Order: sequence, then C-alpha cells, then structure tokens
Amino acid sequence: MDAVHVGFVHQKGRSGNFIKVVSQAIPELEYIETEAGIRQIATRGEGNVRVSDWSFPNSNHISLPGLEPGDAWIDVGHWNVPMDDEHTYRMNIWSSPSQTPAIDARINAYFARSGEYDPAFHHDELFKAGRYPEDHLFELTSAQDYVAQCGQGVIADREHENLGRSDAGIAFLRRVFTREVDAVAGGGTPKTWTRLREAAVLPEQAAAH
Repeated sequence: MDAVHVGFVHQKGRSGNFIKVVSQAIPELEYIETEAGIRQIATRGEGNVRVSDWSFPNSNHISLPGLEPGDAWIDVGHWNVPMDDEHTYRMNIWSSPSQTPAIDARINAYFARSGEYDPAFHHDELFKAGRYPEDHLFELTSAQDYVAQCGQGVIADREHENLGRSDAGIAFLRRVFTREVDAVAGGGTPKTWTRLREAAVLPEQAAAH
C-alpha cells in the first residue's frame, strides 16, 4: 500500500531497471475497496499508471518491467504470513508471458541465477558496507526493500508516527483491518471477501527505454 516508496527506496545504493522504467515521480494516489481487497492506483503522469490489487488478508499483485527493453512486463504475487511478533514468512510468485524461444530461455536463465537471492544473507554487506547487487532488477529491488524494512527496527514505533498524504494506502489498509477485527470481536459478521469478478488489469507506462 505504499506506492510512494518507489521513488526513494529503489534509488538506494543505485538505480536499476525498475526505477528507470516506472520513474522517480511522486504519484497521485487512489485507493478503492473491492470485493477482494484494495485496488491501488498510482498515477505518475499521462501514460504512466500502475495498478496493484491487494487481496484480503495478505496477498499483493503488482507488475514490474521486464528484464530488457521490449520484454513483457512481469506479474508478481506476494504472500506475507506472520510467524510471530518478529518474523514474517514471505512467498513470491513471478510470472512472465511466453514470448519467443530466445527471450524465454534468457528469462528462465536469469531466474535460475537470481531467483533464490535472499538479502537476509547479505545483511552486513548491505547495512555496513552499502554494497548492493550488480543485478538490475530482482536482486537489487529485493535488497532495497530489505534495507527499507529492516532499517525501521524489528518492531517499528507506530505509536509516535505521523502519517501524511503519501501514507494514504497504509491508513486505508489499517481501517479495513480494524473494521474486520471489530466486527469479529463484537460478535458480528465480517465482510465476505471473494475473488475479483473481473481479471485484474494492471496498466503499464509506455516507457521510453
């Protein structure tokens, strides 16, 4: 629910393909509750719109630029499952439409090489030395997100935070969670969440490479 982080977090250390394509512009934000969860619309200019569909309670569907100019964009599904107060298990699925045999082979080889990258195994390298992966997409964006998240501490101080306009999605998400928890706690019926009636369409910017 934080589209604004893109222009900051994904420049940390160095800028890769993701930030070059999506752009560093601060987006106009719109959040809509759907039958499945929350739709996030981030508009960074004409022809530069990214839509992400978050599904209740813990799944997020986003789109990323392909590895090389002209490659199809990649759909990514994230599931985050709390294990205890200090640990979360995260599962990712990356899906790229088949293009040509040569492109498919190149993308398969890339994920065979980089798909198992875990920034937790490079903690000191990232935090103490400030060394980021040479890879320009999966490894780099994962490392940048890791630094942003872990840099807040094991348990972030939410009591003294001050949310602003850029945090509209986070506030929206918290209101949904609070509403559902209150419904259950009060003996009521929470919302019946269902799959989206229509397939999610994730517009992409017509990026100039």
